[in-house]
Amino acid sequence: MKHFLWTILGCIISLSAYANDSIARIGAGGIIFLKSEDIRLVQEILEISPSNITVHYRFLNESDKDIRATLAFPMPPYLIRNPQEEDSNNGPLRPFSTTVNGIAVKATLIRKATADGSDITDKLRKVGLTDEQIFETSALCPEGSQSEYCGVTPQQQQMMEGMRLPGEWWVDETAVWEYVFPAHKEVEVKHVYQPRTGTSYSKPYQAGGKFILPVETKEGMAEACVDKDVAKAIDKRIRTVVDEGARDVALSKADVSYILLSGKNWKGPITDFRLRLKKAWPDQIVSVCFPGKPRRVEDGVLEFAQKDFVPQDDLVVYFYTVSK
Repeated sequence: MKHFLWTILGCIISLSAYANDSIARIGAGGIIFLKSEDIRLVQEILEISPSNITVHYRFLNESDKDIRATLAFPMPPYLIRNPQEEDSNNGPLRPFSTTVNGIAVKATLIRKATADGSDITDKLRKVGLTDEQIFETSALCPEGSQSEYCGVTPQQQQMMEGMRLPGEWWVDETAVWEYVFPAHKEVEVKHVYQPRTGTSYSKPYQAGGKFILPVETKEGMAEACVDKDVAKAIDKRIRTVVDEGARDVALSKADVSYILLSGKNWKGPITDFRLRLKKAWPDQIVSVCFPGKPRRVEDGVLEFAQKDFVPQDDLVVYFYTVSK
């Protein structure tokens, strides 16, 4: 048996760039693999929509021996802090599912608390905090409470202050499981989760006011290739809605990021790669940086296809919606 470590889902955090109102997105990715000379990724079909990410993989073990692999799904980190500070994109990534050859895999959850890049889990446990306090609820009390820390004794609070432990920290979660990849056989893996989608909102037109053509930031134009054609499509859609009698027009953007560079770690390039962008409704306008021209494979679904694909950049997809 050969043994390798697999990892699913890297994480980045960035802020939605263009908005009157916005929510930060948290990017996620798919399976990454410590460099292997035996496992080839023969096909990856990546489907991205504002509400769902589905990744289909076909792996081929080209060696003469079975390979036992530890697969892992490291989820985006989340912040344990004052419960009054709400953030819809902060918290454990749920739900997610992974199947191998159609069979659901049961994972073991590994969690750790970090601050300034250091693991402080053991220190928090030495103070006497429970796993629920460390990983699931904030140790901080709401404003106005007599104690700075919820459920913590004065002695424990003094210990935390003496150890210079922060009042808030990040939680890193990783789901892990093992699987044996048979020699000279393909294995199909399917991974599904709900992305941490960023949102922004503006009103380019209101009755009695001037028509304002939305302008994307330089960052937006660069990360999602928002070009003149995309701007024209947005402009046309806004004017169509106004011509239909709308007194107010809203433009919303859902931005989804995906860590694609992880695909460079397999043996050779990805033999067959397909990127499918699924609109939430037909009138959505989509922008992404990706080589080639897409084709419409079904209503509301655009597909890019590449053979022997070597990822060069991560993906950021913008889904624009014009509404009354």
